Amino acid sequence: MAKVEVIKNGKVVATAKNLEVLSRYHRKEPVSYSSAKKLANGKGLLKVRFYDGAKAETTFASFDVLKNWLAIKRKRSGWA
Repeated sequence: MAKVEVIKNGKVVATAKNLEVLSRYHRKEPVSYSSAKKLANGKGLLKVRFYDGAKAETTFASFDVLKNWLAIKRKRSGWA
């Protein structure tokens, strides 16, 4: 997986080599919007927006894995 960055006002405010950065930032600022999009190659694109205006995007190797991961986050962590 590529580096995941949370960007606010054009500046990187949090970064990590895995998805944990999204969970850490969510503890500070709740998620206001999240979406999963299937890409043509079977991969998945995750978009996340936080209430303070910060955003993050990352790709998953499998859209199905992304859908399952996001469903768990929404159920357990209250993601939008």
